Amino acid sequence: MDLFFTNNEDIISGVWTEDTTMSDHKLLIIETTLEYRPMMEINGSGSSSFSTMYFFSDNMDWTSMNNAIKIVNWNQELKDMTTIEMYDFIIEKLLFICSKFVPERKVHRRINNIPRDRKILMRKRTKLAEKILHKEDNRIKEQLWNIEEKLAKSHEAERIKEEEKAVEAISHNPKYFYHYTKMKSNVRSKIGLLKHNGTLVSDPQQMTEAFNMQYVSAFSVRENNQINKELDPVITRTSDIESRDIDLSEIDIEQSISSIRPQASLGPDGVPAILLKQCMKTLSTPIYILWRVSLHTRVIPPILKEGFITPIYKGGDRTEPKNYPPVTLTSHVIKVFEKMVVSKLNEYLDIHTLHNAKQHGFRHGRSCLSQLLQHRMDMLHSLENDATVDVIYLDFLKAFDKDDHQILIQKLSHIGIRGKLLKWIKCFLENRNQAVVVEGVLSGVAQGTPEGQIIEQYRHVKDLGVTLSDDGNFQQQIDNRSYKGETDNGMDTKNLYNKRAHCTVLYF
Repeated sequence: MDLFFTNNEDIISGVWTEDTTMSDHKLLIIETTLEYRPMMEINGSGSSSFSTMYFFSDNMDWTSMNNAIKIVNWNQELKDMTTIEMYDFIIEKLLFICSKFVPERKVHRRINNIPRDRKILMRKRTKLAEKILHKEDNRIKEQLWNIEEKLAKSHEAERIKEEEKAVEAISHNPKYFYHYTKMKSNVRSKIGLLKHNGTLVSDPQQMTEAFNMQYVSAFSVRENNQINKELDPVITRTSDIESRDIDLSEIDIEQSISSIRPQASLGPDGVPAILLKQCMKTLSTPIYILWRVSLHTRVIPPILKEGFITPIYKGGDRTEPKNYPPVTLTSHVIKVFEKMVVSKLNEYLDIHTLHNAKQHGFRHGRSCLSQLLQHRMDMLHSLENDATVDVIYLDFLKAFDKDDHQILIQKLSHIGIRGKLLKWIKCFLENRNQAVVVEGVLSGVAQGTPEGQIIEQYRHVKDLGVTLSDDGNFQQQIDNRSYKGETDNGMDTKNLYNKRAHCTVLYF
């Protein structure tokens, strides 16, 4: 029997056996993720310049930086520019200002951080160790033990001090805490061998392409008759309300920026979230100008429509790319635009009562918890009235990946979202590029909409014509078996394929 002991099963990426000429027993092979591989720099647009700056330094002078941004006459500087030229100018100006006030990111050499008193003890220990090699002396041994105890106490005191510093940084700089814990960890979690075209690969470039193929395969294209079939029940409604523009101000920009976490990871453009957060009052002016021109011209800088995908292991066979759902990093600037648009769209839907009371997902003040509470109350009410209740919990495969933008645009148009605003949303959803990142290596560029895209939520709102939506609670009395066919057809037309392994039926 061969046994392999580990206190961290995440380091195991594969286990198999092979025949060997050395014995009549099979050879047990265990693939781990402990191999060290140097990280490579991601050559994203603009990322290398901001990445050399340490925005979380205790020596940051945010007041002076805000003053430098404030004195720029943005209205004059950005006059007669296209959105792409505006964005490039804003980034260049920010890089220039940041280079004056943001300290450079330093590479720490641990050898230079040894305290002077510890160096003295280490030199004494070396001399005593040399003496004891030539002559056995209990007095020298005792001195050596005393020095070892002092060194141990010095190391322990340093460790406690570093841990306390890391814990204190959690509230204002969580990245420092996670960097410290990662540095002290003995295990470097990474992706091991991966299946690509029927073979196992370990090269980062091949792994990125394997993930890219997996994520692209999840996208689906519908036929025109499918689109028309799904839109039929929606088009029968008419809307006497309309929103062709969106009324925003610099205050809306600031409110949108305030909801971004300062420690959020960089997007492809490399603009740090903490820079937007700390300078939101002074940066609201250029961002507002950029937004108004973008809305008017329906042009979005290409870098704002790009995304970096990081595969995250969720369980199952570690060699299967499908077991690594994607997490996409996009620009924080475009997130500001998205949050503003979604906020105004929600106001529009609420004012005109276009939201459905049964919809809990993607709604302010509601969540999966509120849906479950409502479901429990409805179920208890039915049972108290001697009704039989069958509950089906559904999960759908790659719901965001299967979203059809044409349907989304037509549904928004139907409820009154038209004009510049609708055209901007259409531009936002079109020609989006994303690339997979594995150990600093980028895959080829593929088109698609990242899961979690804020505007994409409206594709899953019930009142826009989707019978089944996120965190929804829908009931219907069933009198005969004909309802089953209606339900199956409804799922087919929506291109939502059921994850049968994740579905549950309960009978009450």
